[in-house]
This record gives sequence, C-alpha cells and structure tokens, in this order.
Amino acid sequence: MRFTLPQPVEPGQPILENGHSAGSVTSVGVGPDHAVGMGYVKTAVLADPNVELTANDLKLTILD
Repeated sequence: MRFTLPQPVEPGQPILENGHSAGSVTSVGVGPDHAVGMGYVKTAVLADPNVELTANDLKLTILD
C-alpha cells in the first residue's frame, strides 16, 4: 500500500488500526510537503474504505 504522512517514520514501524497491529512500514521518502511511504497492511483492514491507520502516532493517508 502507498500512503502519505506529515513527516517521515522509520521503516519497520508498525502500522496500527485503532491501536492494533495492521501491518508495517517498508520504506519512506520525503517530499516537499509531506512524506510518502509504502508498507504491508492486512487485506481485511484495507477492505474498509473508511479505515484510519497510523504509524508512530501520525495519520496515514492511503493513496490509490
């Protein structure tokens, strides 16, 4: 899954859904306005179009 977030986090950080493990960050790059990352997330979690995910207490915005 591709995502943006306000600032970079370290690869390996857990991706959480409501405080529960949903996956992990695999890579992050820094853009001019935000960080862009990739990670693995459980398929069942992504089935919910309104899912809210975080990494290191930062909200992830899922990219199509």
